[in-house]
Amino acid sequence: MGRYMDRVAAAYLTRLDPVILADALAADLASTATDEDDDRAEFVIAAVHGFVDFLADTDRWSGSAEQARGRP
Repeated sequence: MGRYMDRVAAAYLTRLDPVILADALAADLASTATDEDDDRAEFVIAAVHGFVDFLADTDRWSGSAEQARGRP
C-alpha cells in the first residue's frame, strides 16, 4: 500500500484506483519475490479483492462501480 500511496496525490483507501494499485502491487511483488514466495502474489491479490468486496458490501466503497469491478 505504501507504493500505491506514493503514486496517488490524495489516496483514499475506500476509493482505490485499480490500475495504479495493480502497478504498485506488481512492482512490490517483483522487488521482493523469492522462489519460496510462489503463493504470495495470489494471497495479496485475494486480500485486495476481499477488502474491496467488504467495502462494497458494507456501502463503504467511495469509488465508482467500474473501479470496484476493475480492481486487480
